[in-house]
Amino acid sequence: PDSELRARLIREEEKTKFKQTVREKSLIGMMQVNFLKRLESSAHSFCRTLERTIAKIKEVESKIARVRRGEAVPLIAAETAPDRDEFGEDDDLISGGGENDLIIGKGLQYDLRQMRLDDWSRDLQKDRQALENILKLAKKVTPRRDAKLAELKSVLREKAQNPPKDKDGKPNRKTLVFTSFSDTAAYLYGQLRDFARDELKMHIALVVGSGANKTTAPVDGRKMFEEREHSAKHSDILAHFAPRAQGKNPLAAADAEIDLLIATDCVSEGQNLQDCDMVVNYDIHWNPVRIIQRFGRVDRMGGRNKEVRRVDFWPHMDLDEYLKLQRRVQARMALAGAIAAGDADVNELEKEAQDEINFRDEQLKRLRQEALTLDDLGGVSASDFTMADFLTELRHFLETRRKEMENAPPGLFAVVEADPDIQAKPGVIFCLRKSGETDPALRGQVNPTHPHFLAYVYQDENGPQVQFAFPRAKTILRIFGELCRGKSSPDLKLSDAFSAEIQHGENMESINAALQTAIENITGQFRGKVREGLTNSRAAKIPQQNDQPEKPADFELVSWLVIR
Repeated sequence: PDSELRARLIREEEKTKFKQTVREKSLIGMMQVNFLKRLESSAHSFCRTLERTIAKIKEVESKIARVRRGEAVPLIAAETAPDRDEFGEDDDLISGGGENDLIIGKGLQYDLRQMRLDDWSRDLQKDRQALENILKLAKKVTPRRDAKLAELKSVLREKAQNPPKDKDGKPNRKTLVFTSFSDTAAYLYGQLRDFARDELKMHIALVVGSGANKTTAPVDGRKMFEEREHSAKHSDILAHFAPRAQGKNPLAAADAEIDLLIATDCVSEGQNLQDCDMVVNYDIHWNPVRIIQRFGRVDRMGGRNKEVRRVDFWPHMDLDEYLKLQRRVQARMALAGAIAAGDADVNELEKEAQDEINFRDEQLKRLRQEALTLDDLGGVSASDFTMADFLTELRHFLETRRKEMENAPPGLFAVVEADPDIQAKPGVIFCLRKSGETDPALRGQVNPTHPHFLAYVYQDENGPQVQFAFPRAKTILRIFGELCRGKSSPDLKLSDAFSAEIQHGENMESINAALQTAIENITGQFRGKVREGLTNSRAAKIPQQNDQPEKPADFELVSWLVIR
């Protein structure tokens, strides 16, 4: 009947209105956060966003004027997307141009002639004037008056004048400066270029996702100081910033070595840059995992640094207020996506999104107070936590030793010397494997190396104790690598001493006790990590019974490393 059809149409219309209202509110919130984060990053970046936004408003005002002159205009969008440079690369707030010059945005589109142009023009003019006034104030923060830039120069000057020495006794002047925004990266490079060359006597480089890379170093055969700066390949810059880590000859790159690298997050994953020993976060990414990934470029296996340092430039505003604004927008965006997908239980979805965001907030607060690693962040997804550095080294090893490793029997062991400088006290590192078929999805959810479990056990007056358990797999592998790297034959003196200690295998009581402690710790920690996952994330699942290690018979001993 007509009445039923009319009622259904009204319901659909109300549903569409609700979706559109949520979208538009989300857009407002995203733009607020975008402006705030750009301001936090640098006054220059903030000005660039203001200028782009004002230009787009003027573009819309021009299109409205064309409509009033009677020109044909196809459609106009009800919403537009914020600047994607919030996440590292520039994008327009309002799209347009070309043959679709009179179409704005990518959302729902309407006939411009049906819009209330007088009201809209008045609002646009008000917004533009407000933004122009803010821009006028923001431009007063010139490089000479930029206190944040001055503080960064102070940090770099102190590092250059008092460089820490690495394990080989060589001074390390290298610093890696991260920012989320290419505008800020370009600004820093421009302001630090002469400062680095003339005062610090070092080469500087810029690496951004757009490929607009620069350096003052003659990385491609140019004569020393032939040019003040020039473009360069991403790979060439990294090879001259961290030649040892990149597999290059440090001596060959000495004349053109880069000591200061300004970069966006395009180099925050998958790069070996451990020649450097200090990371500066010029702005703070909302996701704490990203901050730790940045630090992971220098805090890697194979580094020769005694210590690695991280310097964070936190926003001046109260962190709780900053996170409150961020979480409101993120929760609203999650809600908008759920509604658009037609999900029924909106309240439940909103609560789920809010729970996850609150959890991230707590991680970020902890990160400000503590030197956390990825192992310390509960609820990190598999995509957040990769074993990239270890896997890369393992892949290279297998290329030359694959057959030898395939033929190796289980239970192999070696004996190495303890090294307190890398937290390697006397003890045993066990590598165990869960018997039978297991769910690969557990890798990252519960155990980063599933189905293999690592445990580092040491002995004190109270018996065997766990130094690092399997959630700290990355730390255990780092220590393992530091102790064993470069050793192709056994240390006969250490091996003979250990053999005498265990009476040539007749007295394995201490090793068996350490292994039992490791297994008990693994089973207990596994249950704890499952509970933690269920508490912190609604996406977590209870592992199947055959995936849960409970007793010694559930494990196979793969190898063990004795540290004396």
